[in-house]
Amino acid sequence: MAYQKYPASHGFRWSDNEELILLDELSNNISINDIAINHNRTMGGIKARIKEISLKMYNNGISIEEISKKTFLSHNQILNFAKTKKESEKKQNKESSDFNMVQIKDEINLISKNIELTYKLLEHTILKLDIHVEKTNKELEKLFNENKELKKYIEKNIQKN
Repeated sequence: MAYQKYPASHGFRWSDNEELILLDELSNNISINDIAINHNRTMGGIKARIKEISLKMYNNGISIEEISKKTFLSHNQILNFAKTKKESEKKQNKESSDFNMVQIKDEINLISKNIELTYKLLEHTILKLDIHVEKTNKELEKLFNENKELKKYIEKNIQKN
């Protein structure tokens, strides 16, 4: 496979100013090849940017006639590109929505498992507390009985004296 060298600006964002220069070059009948050289971009990049500019103009309410004059695209090309772009965005939004639903379902399952684990932990903690309370109650009852015995012993000894 041969190595293909791309122009310096290949892959870089287009500035608003660069787009205006492109439209100006088109209006001066400069060839796509020469425009590509002027912008350090490929001819495919120039053609794609012309379509993108036409879509921006279309979405901003500029008439198809005006867009066609500035971009040298036909009415059908502009309308087809706008339609294709809109369908692509709908598909992307649906795929994004489907992906989000999968993420939401996964998060719900994870939350559900966490709730189950928390519930089991709480049950275990309550059981331990019940055992502890039962033990404490037995110890208190034992102390109470011892205290009662001690009180009787003291009363008995006080009466003797």
